[in-house]
Amino acid sequence: MKLSNNRLFRELPLTPDMSAMPESLDPAHPDDRILATAVALSARHISSRVVLVTRDRNLQNKARMLAIPAVDVSEL
Repeated sequence: MKLSNNRLFRELPLTPDMSAMPESLDPAHPDDRILATAVALSARHISSRVVLVTRDRNLQNKARMLAIPAVDVSEL
């Protein structure tokens, strides 16, 4: 799907291997599974920029601590 400024949005189903994720991520916590997916996508698609899109400010902060860029939906 095309977004503004020649940006593309792509949704990919992925179940991350939680055993390969940082210990700070809890597999029982839904937000941490989302973050693990973003980390796995970044590792799998090195030439692409993976950005987490969420209105959840706490999730945005956690993502930034893992070096995953995060933006609010309103920024798109």
